[in-house]
Amino acid sequence: MRRTTIRITDDQHTWIRSNRPHQLSHIVREHLDDLMQMETPVNYHNAWRESAQKCYPHMRGGYCQICWPAGIPSKLEWSEYIKSGHRGSTAGNVSSIGSILTFEEWTMTRHEKRQSLLEEWNDGEITIRHSFISNLLRRFRGK
Repeated sequence: MRRTTIRITDDQHTWIRSNRPHQLSHIVREHLDDLMQMETPVNYHNAWRESAQKCYPHMRGGYCQICWPAGIPSKLEWSEYIKSGHRGSTAGNVSSIGSILTFEEWTMTRHEKRQSLLEEWNDGEITIRHSFISNLLRRFRGK
């Protein structure tokens, strides 16, 4: 282990002191580890996960460039995938109960759910606007 100094702004120092007073070294080491990992791809499957059909993305020795050519997901996104049990009622377009979803399928399923919720919300918004305008016009015509 090597000791070194870093320069931080007054705002950063204030934030560290008020939020995590004894963790500055840990925060810096963790961030450097993340940067090194993201910039150190390897050309072999170094942490294959059969259920995900991918290598674990957050390895200390670097991530698998074969599985993650565009870079790795955040730790939060990966942990949500693992916690979900990555089981679903559909795998791609094939309906099979209890099938295992790959990380890509799981991501697409999440995206499609968000998209459908957004479309439903937008449809409701249009209906609300239309009824508001209709009521407003009715009041003006009635007077």
